[in-house]
Amino acid sequence: MTTHEVQEETTEVVVVGAGMAGLTAATTLSPETDVVVLEAGDRTGGRVDTVRQGDYWINVGTQFTEGTGTLIDALDRHGIEMGSLAGKSVALYLNGELVDTSNPVALMFRTRMTMTDRIGMAIVGARILAVMPFLESQNRIAQRVRAKLDTKLASYLLKGVRSELASAVVRSWSAQWMGCEVDETAATQFVTSVGLALADPEKIPNFSLPVGGNQTLTDVLAKELGCRIRLNSPCTQCAATLTAWSSTTSTASAPRGCGPSARS
Repeated sequence: MTTHEVQEETTEVVVVGAGMAGLTAATTLSPETDVVVLEAGDRTGGRVDTVRQGDYWINVGTQFTEGTGTLIDALDRHGIEMGSLAGKSVALYLNGELVDTSNPVALMFRTRMTMTDRIGMAIVGARILAVMPFLESQNRIAQRVRAKLDTKLASYLLKGVRSELASAVVRSWSAQWMGCEVDETAATQFVTSVGLALADPEKIPNFSLPVGGNQTLTDVLAKELGCRIRLNSPCTQCAATLTAWSSTTSTASAPRGCGPSARS
C-alpha cells in the first residue's frame, strides 16, 4: 500500500496553481494576507515556460504579452525590460518552409497545401478579417459585433473546417500566443491578437516579449513569494465552511532554500 506524508498548516488564503494567474493573485494578496500557493508540478509558471541557453531563449508556452491590466502592471512594477514586436513579422514553419504569415497571399497561395487546406485557411482568414474593422469602432454596429464575439470561444473559427492543417495552424496560434487551447480562449482576445499580429504588429505598440522570455515574469513573482509556494502539492480535496477553506494535499515541498513554514 502506498503511503503519503501528510503536512498540516493554517493560512488565511490558499491559491491552487502556481501558473501566471495563481502567482499574480498570490503576490497581489501577500502584502496584507497570509497566503500559500499549492502547485501540483515541480516548477512554477504553469503554461508559461521558457527554454534558455546563454543569450538565446525561446518561449515554449504562451508567446506574447499584450494589452493592459494586472499583467502589464506587474511587468512595469518589477521593471522587466520589454522587447517590442514593432517592425517585425510573424512566421510559421510549414511543409519544410518558413512562411511569412504577415503576407496572407503567400500563406494561402504560395505554400504547398491541398485544396481542402486552402479552403480551410480561407474560411479561418475570412472569419478573422470579417470582424477586424469592428474591434476598435464605437458605433452601434461595432458594439453589437463585439458583443456577439464576446459570447464565443476561439474554436468558432474552425466550425465546419475539414482541413487538419488549418486546425493545426489555428491551435498552434492559440497555444503559442494565448497559452491555451482554442476551446479555452475567448474569441475576442484571439481575433484581436492574432489578427493584428498577422496583419501588422506595429499597430500594437505594447505587443511585446519580455527580455529573457515570458518566464522572466513568473520567475520574479515566484521569487517574491518564496517559501509561500508548495511544489509537488496536488490539491486532492477542497472544502469550504462559513469561516475558512481547507484543502488536502499529498507530499508538499517548498522551493529550494526554504525552511519550514512559520505557521505550519
